[in-house]
Amino acid sequence: MSGGTPTALLGVALHFTIAIGAAAVFYAACFAIPALLRKPWITGPAYGLVVYSVMHYIVVPLSLVRHRGVPMAGWELADQLFSHMFFVGLPIALMARRSART
Repeated sequence: MSGGTPTALLGVALHFTIAIGAAAVFYAACFAIPALLRKPWITGPAYGLVVYSVMHYIVVPLSLVRHRGVPMAGWELADQLFSHMFFVGLPIALMARRSART
């Protein structure tokens, strides 16, 4: 956490790499499972929960980020789940549907 600007830039780059990767995985899955595109208002938030779970239970524990000493508060968990459902999963599903139509 004390790496300064280079570490912050690396964090931004990795964040966007992971986000683009998550979108690419959903888009690729749409070719195998076309039903994902039919109801993006359902599949998108569900995919957001998948992204959250993969990040929380796989990616973060494998990273060098220090383990959190206290458990996540209920409001914080609700915020994380809501954010991943409607600010990650839903936009990915809506853009994948739009892109698949063109």
